[in-house]
Amino acid sequence: PREPYRDPNDPARATITFTDQFVINVGTHDYFLRGNVIAQAQPGATITISNVPGRDWAARGQVSGAVMTPSAATDVVTSHAVVLVGGSLTIQVNDAIDKRVIAGAVGFAFTNYIFDAANSGEDVRVTSIRLPFSQSAPTVLGGPPPLNTCQILDGQTALNNGSNIVNPTQEPSAVYTFVLDKSAVIRSGKGEYEKFELKCNVPANAAAGTTYAWGLDAAYPASAVGATTGSAINPTVRNSKGPTV
Repeated sequence: PREPYRDPNDPARATITFTDQFVINVGTHDYFLRGNVIAQAQPGATITISNVPGRDWAARGQVSGAVMTPSAATDVVTSHAVVLVGGSLTIQVNDAIDKRVIAGAVGFAFTNYIFDAANSGEDVRVTSIRLPFSQSAPTVLGGPPPLNTCQILDGQTALNNGSNIVNPTQEPSAVYTFVLDKSAVIRSGKGEYEKFELKCNVPANAAAGTTYAWGLDAAYPASAVGATTGSAINPTVRNSKGPTV
């Protein structure tokens, strides 16, 4: 591998010099130039590779030793442009349709969330998310919390378990952190997104008429990184109070 030499007079240009020898057999062959992109590279930057065959290549016949001057259809051969795309993630409530639930319900789905990485340059790993919760006047002060055992599920798999299970207090409104011990990986690419459900248990002695809502607030973003690079990603969160239950 070779490190580029940056042009001091033009920071946007650099030169890569390869001194290793290799043999090109008679015929037509494909060769690839590969390299690593530094973590500090900014999304939107464009990379192209170009060379002048008659100037930039040194070649000799394998048998005769005769000097050869490579040629091409154009004086300068330039690669296709590669545009750097950063990691990205959009989180939103999937539906805000109000629901009803009975006291004593177990594993009731309060809110569905969509995690969308369709425009991301890499898969996204989500390790935690803070969610706003609100409720109307709860049960008698000092009584049991109106909800318990709140978990985010990917299908049938709970992503926060054990000490990471959330049990809301009787506060009328609060923000709770869901630490995902089974971190969620959102695949990148067109049409790629994941749906997650937030489920809680409702105590059997919950007061009739009490309302609950789990939503989203851009002031409380999720913690996410690129699944490959580990670079921090700041998700876009679309505000929603969520469905009223």
